[in-house]
Amino acid sequence: MRSHTDVVRWSLIGILTLAVTLVYGWALSGYFLGDDLSFLYYVAEWARQNRLGPELLGEFASTMLNSAGFFFRPLYIASFAGDYLMWGTNAAGWHLTNLLLHLANALLLWRLVERLLARPGSRTAMLAGAAAAILFALRPTGPEVVIWLSGRTDSLALFGLLIGLLAYLRADGRWGNWYLLALGGFLLALGGKEAGVTLPGGLVALHLVGAISVRRRPGESRWLAWARGAFLGVGPFALLLLVYLGWRQFLFGSPFTVYLGVPPIRLDDPDWRARKLWALIFFLMPGLRITALPLFAGLVTGAQGLVGLLVARRSAVARRVWVFGVLWLMATLLPLAQQINIEASGLNARLLYIPAAPLAILLAVPFAALVPPERRRRTQADSLALAGALGTVILTLVWIPLLLRLLDPWVEAGRSMRALPDAISARAAAVPEGGFAILLIPDNVRGVHFARNGQGALMSPPVQGRVLATRVLVLTPPPFGELTPEMGAFLLPAPAREHWCWNATAREFEPLAFPEQAKDVWRDAMREAGCTLAAAQ
Repeated sequence: MRSHTDVVRWSLIGILTLAVTLVYGWALSGYFLGDDLSFLYYVAEWARQNRLGPELLGEFASTMLNSAGFFFRPLYIASFAGDYLMWGTNAAGWHLTNLLLHLANALLLWRLVERLLARPGSRTAMLAGAAAAILFALRPTGPEVVIWLSGRTDSLALFGLLIGLLAYLRADGRWGNWYLLALGGFLLALGGKEAGVTLPGGLVALHLVGAISVRRRPGESRWLAWARGAFLGVGPFALLLLVYLGWRQFLFGSPFTVYLGVPPIRLDDPDWRARKLWALIFFLMPGLRITALPLFAGLVTGAQGLVGLLVARRSAVARRVWVFGVLWLMATLLPLAQQINIEASGLNARLLYIPAAPLAILLAVPFAALVPPERRRRTQADSLALAGALGTVILTLVWIPLLLRLLDPWVEAGRSMRALPDAISARAAAVPEGGFAILLIPDNVRGVHFARNGQGALMSPPVQGRVLATRVLVLTPPPFGELTPEMGAFLLPAPAREHWCWNATAREFEPLAFPEQAKDVWRDAMREAGCTLAAAQ
């Protein structure tokens, strides 16, 4: 029986790996998008100047790449440095790292569910873990994290969170090698993204659901023993969290602020409430629009959640998993209350990547009550569990086309970006002697980050073989009046100029008629040049 279970386990792992590879594999042919170019430029420049190590260490004592936001993500930057050392400027290798991180998170989530069920070698626990893994891995809110290299910050943080939760379970809340690994997972999560602060909440949830043993001293009440165990177990993590927040206070003057310009929580503001409601709808019903397929997926998700709740009421072992899923979901969503803002295009869906893990646990709860082989009599809980298993199959079949639909803009943008550097080089070579070309490229294409923050990298190594700044100026298209004074001074004395804009659909530069005395009409000029899609979408 044990051998048969192992065969089933490895078969399911193979199916999961194949499904993730088939769905996301075509992103490996993509390129660097948006902020990816900046990260590539920085680590390549550090490596060229033989100061990669000192610069990476410096990230532990400063804001990320000295950016305007309050980002402290040194291990995130270190992961890009590792990619550069291993793959150079081959974007496929960088994408492979993202894909493997996502797959690793799905497998760790699988193992976490099995450990929560406390049934070593049980086929029921294995199926519950597999269901959570597949529901997480193929969830349509994942493309921005898996395909966009800069989205790796969320998958890296979740990787650390899952290591922390699993190792803490193995340690049973007591000091030892597994406990040290849990602390290491916490540090990894904090170094990947600020969302790592939610781990202590997840650890408290493990104590609340009884997943950690309660060791009573003689004459000690069970409640006092539980409180003492939780305090001693979670205390070092809470202390580490305070040190982290204190370091953020020292660096940024605020321990909690992450993004600049984020409006405060305003429960009385209907616009604020509408944005949060849309984010919640997108979380439960992933889709760019509320059409038949996303609506059906949302209904099945709701039904699956209800079935899980009913199963949890009738099965003690399923109840532990369900309560933990609810508590961990709350812990991961609370920090997003202020900043989460999902665009109609799906942009910023990466913020929902970490909460998708506890949601997958909740949706997989029915598997925790499946009929064991030794039981013949079927109860109402068993019937609900079978209904939940059917719901998982339906969700998987519905989520795959939704996922492919959300993947499509990222793949299209990646193909366009792959053609852009060569086009820039050709445009620079075609500039006549004494001339100069201004190349406008979109900030985003169909809601996907395109060349944002990458203008300098597009004109210089490692993207280009040589620096092209003496021939061309690459800009995303803001109104020229909003350019910095330095940029304006640079443009004014320029010699005879050409103006071009990148058509992301045709994947070529289009000539742009740009009136010298009316530089604020660039939108009309781009529309006339056929670059509307690149500029406006």
